[in-house]
Amino acid sequence: MRACLLPLLALFLVCLLPGTSQAAGQKFARGFVIFKKVPSDQPVHYGGMLFISSKPGPVWYEYDIGQDKPFFLAVDLFVSEINFGSMFEADFTTPKHLEFCKNVIAQLNAAAKQSPAMVSAVKAAVAAIQVEVDRYEKGFIRLNGAWVDRDKYEANLASMQKARMAQDAAQKAAEEEMRASMAKNAAASKVRQDNLTREYVSASSQYLVGKDSFEQFAAEAMAVAKAGGTLPPVLGTDYPGLIELPQYRDAAPMLLQLGGGGGSVTEAAMICAFNDRSQLLAADIVIFLISDAAKSTPVNAPEISALKRFLGKFDPQIMTVLPDVLAADRIRIALDNKTDPSALSVTVLDLPKFTVNYLVGHTVEYVPTGTATSGSAPQRQQLLVLQIRPPKA
Repeated sequence: MRACLLPLLALFLVCLLPGTSQAAGQKFARGFVIFKKVPSDQPVHYGGMLFISSKPGPVWYEYDIGQDKPFFLAVDLFVSEINFGSMFEADFTTPKHLEFCKNVIAQLNAAAKQSPAMVSAVKAAVAAIQVEVDRYEKGFIRLNGAWVDRDKYEANLASMQKARMAQDAAQKAAEEEMRASMAKNAAASKVRQDNLTREYVSASSQYLVGKDSFEQFAAEAMAVAKAGGTLPPVLGTDYPGLIELPQYRDAAPMLLQLGGGGGSVTEAAMICAFNDRSQLLAADIVIFLISDAAKSTPVNAPEISALKRFLGKFDPQIMTVLPDVLAADRIRIALDNKTDPSALSVTVLDLPKFTVNYLVGHTVEYVPTGTATSGSAPQRQQLLVLQIRPPKA
């Protein structure tokens, strides 16, 4: 082995002291190999050399020592290695890195005491490592290849950690809010679905939530929305009892109990649909017609009172044709001698802001109050449906 390799490699390492600018592809010593010159050498005669990389083999150890050609060391001449790892390249930011450097220096100094032949190489390595130690102990750290003030770095790191914690907290809060909103929406959706499928005492309400009636109404409301039509606002704070039903595509139907029947089977009801701007698209109002033995079709006084109050919010003229509609239906029933005609009687009223369709003839079955336990058969009675839509073009 040529002795000139030792000072050459030592010079190579000195030229690559940490703290100088590090070019891309720059190489650093990764360790120190201790070896015998002949198999019979005692420790006092051991040699040592810095290396950039090592590759053990069955016969030779191959070392890159920064020269044009690698250095080959016979296996029987190998004694040990002191590994530096990425000491001159990795970040140097904690006492753990400092402890590692001092441990390597101690191993190198111990090796140099064994043989004068290792002093030159050890001196170069220790000097380079000591530069690392001194800079760290003076309050600097190496980060991404550059030495920076540790206090500024730690302050910046604390600021970054604080910002990250705030960001994590905000994200967690947003996720919690989203989960709460989703849970709330799911609960509200279940309530709306339950409102659509549950049984109502009011025959009018039950008719409105029936599958065919509900889907037909929602489809008509959607057609109104598509055409860009709306109805004047009519719902106020005096009608707070809106019962929400499931949204049907772009329309959001709601069921409103008009009251007047005390929750009875004859209680009137209304269904209405709004667009996403809370504008009324359409409304269907249903009241219960009671046929007596004389084939007349009067409306219970409480229902008609509630109906008048509500229809007045749309247009008082809606009520003006109601007596004629009911009278025409009574005549039709008398002539047909039927209390449950299958054909609908339809009257249309065109107003400046509304078109109203009066439909009479929907039949329902109900058991009159007080007779449910007496075995009485359900009576078939009629419903009056008022369809309120935007005026015809």
